[in-house]
Amino acid sequence: MPDNSLPRPILQPSASFARLASFLKDWRKSREPHRTVDVENLRDVLLRIRPGLKANRLPLVSVPETLVRAQFDHALSALSPALRQARQRGDAIDVWSVAGLGRNEVRTARVLTWLLDPGGSHGAGDAYLIEIWNRIDGTSKAGFQLKDVQGAVRESYPLGNGDHRVDIEITGANFLLFLEIKIDALESKKDQVALYAQLAATKAVSLRKQHWAVLYLSETSPSDPTNCIQLRWADVSRAIKSVARNLGAEAFSTRLALLFAAHVGRLH
Repeated sequence: MPDNSLPRPILQPSASFARLASFLKDWRKSREPHRTVDVENLRDVLLRIRPGLKANRLPLVSVPETLVRAQFDHALSALSPALRQARQRGDAIDVWSVAGLGRNEVRTARVLTWLLDPGGSHGAGDAYLIEIWNRIDGTSKAGFQLKDVQGAVRESYPLGNGDHRVDIEITGANFLLFLEIKIDALESKKDQVALYAQLAATKAVSLRKQHWAVLYLSETSPSDPTNCIQLRWADVSRAIKSVARNLGAEAFSTRLALLFAAHVGRLH
């Protein structure tokens, strides 16, 4: 005789579930069109939780509320020692929040310059810069590859006269890049991007660099998109994570880079 003591599988969603599904559908449609799912972050989360997932799916059954709460309490009790140990080790620290980066453009640019500089103490060479360039299809858009990167400096005055400061200047054997950074601010002048393009062209000639480009790092579109290549903070975050995964997270500098990637990934 079959055992009828177990609850039967739920074949039809309840009315409350249907209302919730309808709400989520409407909410998803109301989201900004430029917001997309961070596939790489989702992939990382799924990889971390995969060992705890069961191989076989069981039919959804109605379970008494007391049983669900008991299981939840048991899971929290099992996790508490590990969470307490992680907190004692300082695993939850966000050094960049402690350092006060916040949404400050100048401080954030300093850390980004460190990562983009091939001679930086992070030890990754030009890997972070090249990955960002590849992600925004820089070679196709600007018409040149980044070869023999020489260095990156912050708060550069291209003509050396104290006018028109550039956030980050990057040079290579045959190219010059200007990187303008925006977090909350807009362009200080209506023709700021066009002006930077003129400055980049002028300085490239003076340095005898064959190629030049202006990168505009912001969540808002530039006033003159024809004279620059736009990238977003999500591009920077994903590029850093991609390089860090290849390097391995054992190195202290790589862990710092990953924390910075998480920080700038929220700048939108």
